[in-house]
Amino acid sequence: MKLILYNALIKPYMEYGIELWGLAKVKQLKKINKLNKMAIRMVFNKLRKDPISDLMMSNRILTFKMLHKYSLLKLGYEIANKYSPTSLQCIFELEDPTSRRSLNFKIPYLISNLRKFPKFTLPKQWNLLDDAYKGISTLNLFKRSTKLHLLNA
Repeated sequence: MKLILYNALIKPYMEYGIELWGLAKVKQLKKINKLNKMAIRMVFNKLRKDPISDLMMSNRILTFKMLHKYSLLKLGYEIANKYSPTSLQCIFELEDPTSRRSLNFKIPYLISNLRKFPKFTLPKQWNLLDDAYKGISTLNLFKRSTKLHLLNA
């Protein structure tokens, strides 16, 4: 019941636009992470001194950093399998289908002050993912297996 409460009231706010604001400065991310941990403690009725990592692991809740990575990978899957709007598919380009890296995105030339933008971070995270995950046939199966992979990493 408590996990349902977290997933209904807190998680949507944490996930909304995380692909963009998950790349904010460390100082801002620490504040957001602190709020997330405080909300988890409130939902699960834990004290501030109680460690949160075991609670998150036992309830399969991703840390903020892992949630950002998970959202980027999910978006990469949607783009690679043409589930996303065409405007997004035009931004990200897959490698040549005849090459052995055909499931990878092309990484554009990096301009140092832009390297944190999703145009650069999404292909990098996607290309680091094992090809076995990239070839999964359904979005739900991809989300489930990727989440388990990130929790066990």
